[in-house]
Amino acid sequence: MTIRTILLWLPAVMWMTVIFVLSSFSSLPTPPGFIGVDKLEHYTAYGIMSILVFVAMRGTRPDWSILKVAVAVVVISAVYGITDEIHQSFVPDRQAEVLDWISDVLGAITGAGLASIVTCMRKGKTTDYGGKLHGE
Repeated sequence: MTIRTILLWLPAVMWMTVIFVLSSFSSLPTPPGFIGVDKLEHYTAYGIMSILVFVAMRGTRPDWSILKVAVAVVVISAVYGITDEIHQSFVPDRQAEVLDWISDVLGAITGAGLASIVTCMRKGKTTDYGGKLHGE
């Protein structure tokens, strides 16, 4: 493993660590009167995570298409979300929730989609109807 690879993956691993640590608390402060704020927190956290994983994967797997990276990022994020929910089930006053995991996956899809769009725009590429990227 090269120093470049470590530096590319470090932000994603650090963010995953933040998610794990926050999941270890029995309760997190939430603003009063905001129903569903925890789902928004999951969505945002996993959106950020997927962008960081996308950047790391693009840097370490330049031979992969943007679509392949995006799909891999969503799968990695979804699996991490499942492990996060399982972890929470062992924390006092916390529980695993399917709706939290769905929020994780939706955030990951959004983050990977945004990262894909930005990558395509930076490279001046467009997609055709088959989902393949021109110029790759």
